[in-house]
Amino acid sequence: MLITSAYQLDELRRVVNYSRLRHRITPEQTAALLDNLQIKASILEKLPAVDFSPDPDDNPILATAIAGAADIIVSGDKSHMVALEQVEGIPIITPREALARLEPPP
Repeated sequence: MLITSAYQLDELRRVVNYSRLRHRITPEQTAALLDNLQIKASILEKLPAVDFSPDPDDNPILATAIAGAADIIVSGDKSHMVALEQVEGIPIITPREALARLEPPP
């Protein structure tokens, strides 16, 4: 199951507007992605207060994973998130590692 929070959806809306990403995702694709997330994901409203990351913007993401009893956290933020390795027993892995877990064995 995919879990997210209002915080993460707001962050996604903000990030996709970065100039360096505008050529990679169209406004229509962004709208479709957000619509699909709102339909398919479990959106958590109440998050615990946590202080695990040196980057305070990461803590609501960690709180979402904890509140949703996530199996894994996938992050491209190697300097803060992935460096933690795990939080409350939830492993934090890179997108590449997550894809490798999804690939069928040879």
